[in-house]
Amino acid sequence: MKINYQYRSNIETKQVLKQFKSFLFPDLNKKNANRLSKNCDIALALNQNKLVGLLVVKKNVKSSNGEVISLFVAPSVRKNRIGTN
Repeated sequence: MKINYQYRSNIETKQVLKQFKSFLFPDLNKKNANRLSKNCDIALALNQNKLVGLLVVKKNVKSSNGEVISLFVAPSVRKNRIGTN
C-alpha cells in the first residue's frame, strides 16, 4: 500500500471542521470552533487519492510547538503505521 502525505499550513479551523467532519475526533465536532484557534495545520494521508488519515494540529504562535487536536486513520488501513508516520 502506497501512502502519500500532504501537509497544509494555516488552514482556517472552521473550514477543517466543516470539510473533514467525518475524519475528526468525535469530541472535536462537539466543540464550538470559536473556542479553538483560528488557524491550524493539517496532514493528510492519501491512498490512491482517497483520504485515509488526517492529523490536525493547533499551532503555538510563540514557539515552534503544536498540540495535536485530532488524529484519525480509516479503519480499513489501521495498523499500517499511518498515524505513526
